Amino acid sequence: MEQTGQSARGAVFDLGPRLAWACLTLGVALIGFMEVVGVAALSFALLPPAPAAAVAVLFLIPTGALLVVLASALTGRIVVDSVSLTMRFGLLGGVEVPRALISRAERYDPVTTLNPIGLGIDVPFGSGRATATRGGPASFVRVTLRGPARVRLTVWRHALANELVLSTSRPDELVELLCP
Repeated sequence: MEQTGQSARGAVFDLGPRLAWACLTLGVALIGFMEVVGVAALSFALLPPAPAAAVAVLFLIPTGALLVVLASALTGRIVVDSVSLTMRFGLLGGVEVPRALISRAERYDPVTTLNPIGLGIDVPFGSGRATATRGGPASFVRVTLRGPARVRLTVWRHALANELVLSTSRPDELVELLCP
């Protein structure tokens, strides 16, 4: 279990268990490895050595970058201090919400909604609800905002959200800390 608690920056919370996301990252790594090996084998069978190596590298670099970005979500966390709530989902995304913008925080059961929570970080189109989870058995906290917050979903994609639904292994502590 990941260590969380108080730090010089504020209270630190996990984004739920890491196992599901680690398995996803491992699966992508295995598929990427097979792809690079297959392309390299075909390249070296059909092309001279220099162009074949270039083709292999052209497949290896983006595959490696994708794995770094996916694995970075394993470091994702929620930090609450006196000024803001900050959620980082590795290099994939995150949000920083001033405490003054937080209206309410409560435990949330995703089974009771028609819009299920997907793996990762997302704001489904038109929902105004940002969700973040690494998967697995996790509890959720819904943070209702007084106004929209800008959520980074990828390097180039942003969305506005009026509500955050975050997974964590310590939902009651997070709710207690966020309630005004």
